[in-house]
Amino acid sequence: TPFASHMVDTWSIGNVTMQFAINDVFAKNPTWGDDFRAGKVNFIDSPEYKKAYEYNKLIYDNTWTDETFSLQQTDCDARLVQGKAAMKVSGSWSIQNFLDIDEDFDFGIFPFPNQTGDAKLIFEPNMCYMKSATTEHSDAVDKVFDVITGDKELALEIYNYTKTSSMLKDVSPTFKNPSQKDIDEYASKGMIIDANLGNSQLQWGGFQEENAKDIAAWLQGQATLEDALKASDSRRENSKP
Repeated sequence: TPFASHMVDTWSIGNVTMQFAINDVFAKNPTWGDDFRAGKVNFIDSPEYKKAYEYNKLIYDNTWTDETFSLQQTDCDARLVQGKAAMKVSGSWSIQNFLDIDEDFDFGIFPFPNQTGDAKLIFEPNMCYMKSATTEHSDAVDKVFDVITGDKELALEIYNYTKTSSMLKDVSPTFKNPSQKDIDEYASKGMIIDANLGNSQLQWGGFQEENAKDIAAWLQGQATLEDALKASDSRRENSKP
């Protein structure tokens, strides 16, 4: 099987669709979302965004089609480790699953190819911390943040457990990550792109998430691709982050 997938998760469809769009849409026009809200561009007549939606069909046609809308992520990741699929369009959050299943699992990472042949590896913070603007415990929250971002020994423990990379200087996770050499190579060539390029242009809740539901309906024969694209256009007012 070419692709491992778990399309039962709306977030998975939405996430990979944005991955496709980052390299084919937003890398070419960083203000595409603003232009969309201004009525200058649309999903229905954007060849680049249409292709981003169509990539989901490419995966769907080359995966366990009869199971992807019922299979959970952990089971999907296990199948990849077991050699039942060759690739998975995913993110670093799967690495923890891979290595929990088989600590010696060997794998690499590369950008999903875009239409112009210059796709970059996507970087995105995996854990984000927020503080309420109205909290009565602002100082206490700040102290927690100080510990998380300042205690390098704690940070190392977190990264080694979650199997993620560090955003703190001078903190290098020690867990075995076969894909690190690929990441380092892309970084050395300047072939890294920030996921915020797209996510700062289009809202997740109420927009990207709803688009993903329409893509799922299309893949399952309950709607057409044009229906899904038009539905995205109809949510224009909900698209601003």
